[in-house]
Amino acid sequence: DLDLNQDAKITSWNDKQRQSISQDHGHMNLLLFQVAIVASYSIRTQYIEIKPLT
Repeated sequence: DLDLNQDAKITSWNDKQRQSISQDHGHMNLLLFQVAIVASYSIRTQYIEIKPLT
């Protein structure tokens, strides 16, 4: 019984770790995505500002 409980605890702990790691990756991807959007937006606005009005 003790061995089974220990296995169950380890398994649930591993699942929690895996979940938190995947969540971290999700947040990181979202952050990079937002940075990319902001960067492309700022480059676009700079380009529009520099371009002479005709």
